[in-house]
Amino acid sequence: MEMHLTSQPAMSQEQIITLLTWRNRGQTDGQSGIGRDELLGLLDMGLHIRFVTELENIFRDAFQLDEFRLVRDTFTSDRSDGQDGTISSREGYNIEMAKYLTDRLLISYSKGLGDEEETLGLRYDVTKRISITGEIDEENQYRFGISTRFSF
Repeated sequence: MEMHLTSQPAMSQEQIITLLTWRNRGQTDGQSGIGRDELLGLLDMGLHIRFVTELENIFRDAFQLDEFRLVRDTFTSDRSDGQDGTISSREGYNIEMAKYLTDRLLISYSKGLGDEEETLGLRYDVTKRISITGEIDEENQYRFGISTRFSF
């Protein structure tokens, strides 16, 4: 089972985990609070989020979409060089856009910037918190799932 965290505004998995756990960082030798590096990192993240959010809003309004996000993601590849069979990963960005076709049916498209990764998806909202999802990617691999949402 794979857990995937999302946020509004959109952040990478690493950024979400950092925000969820930042209170524990920088506490060494009985000191409390966060360190200078953590504070500067949070400030940088906040400025980046604000700038990207403004760009996302401009595109969302221009194309009359319900969702438009630029998301940092980790891409994995099982293509090996034939020697050790390792799986490689790298950081990159996706453009994700979506439009509600009905009150409960959302169609989405995601394109990786600088690579060939593409995903076309559907989400049907059964309730406000539960959805049924389906995706197909550039390699014609299908994924189906059930997702739940909660605020904290």
